Amino acid sequence: PGMCNIARKTRLAQNLEAMKNKFPTEYNFYPQTYSLPKDFTAFGRHFASDSGRGGKSKHTWIIKPDGGAKGKGIFLTRDMAEIQYAVQSNGCSYVAQRYITRPCLIDGKKFDLRLYVLVTSCDPLRIYLFRDGLCRLCTVDFVKPSSSKNLKDRCAHLTNYSINKRSDAFERDEECTIDDDTGDICSGGDSGSKRSVRWLLSWLRSKH
Repeated sequence: PGMCNIARKTRLAQNLEAMKNKFPTEYNFYPQTYSLPKDFTAFGRHFASDSGRGGKSKHTWIIKPDGGAKGKGIFLTRDMAEIQYAVQSNGCSYVAQRYITRPCLIDGKKFDLRLYVLVTSCDPLRIYLFRDGLCRLCTVDFVKPSSSKNLKDRCAHLTNYSINKRSDAFERDEECTIDDDTGDICSGGDSGSKRSVRWLLSWLRSKH
């Protein structure tokens, strides 16, 4: 019960903002985020304050549908009209986040983590974290978004397995077996476009 408060993007954004208001230092780890259409007025003011000629933002925003999965409906933009059209035409809620333009990269590519957590109690809070997980890489080298063409390159900006597995540049670890239904690593995971968190921790130790 209550999973929608962290599993739905708009609810998660609202809860993070509530915690940030109470603990500003501890919750200063995520980019500026707005829930749309709920926060459209505040978002519009922010967007207008950093807009240049033609009304387009100087910064890139990533827009995600509230209940979306597998990268569906996500897009990058600097154009308010494009955001308004998405919200009005699709009739669903979105989150708008200022895009991180200097992300940590592996081999020049963006990556994300899939971690497995079991919460057995909320009061007292009891959480178990699985020792391994997934490190999912993009299949195109990251370039700071600056043009409309670059903004549309989903395989450079979105790490979703469902998107990148269709890329000609997707690299499979020959020693790695992946469950086609879940995308999880069954064995291997030391190279290619999908690696293990175990490998990532080793890589971080060698680099830092």
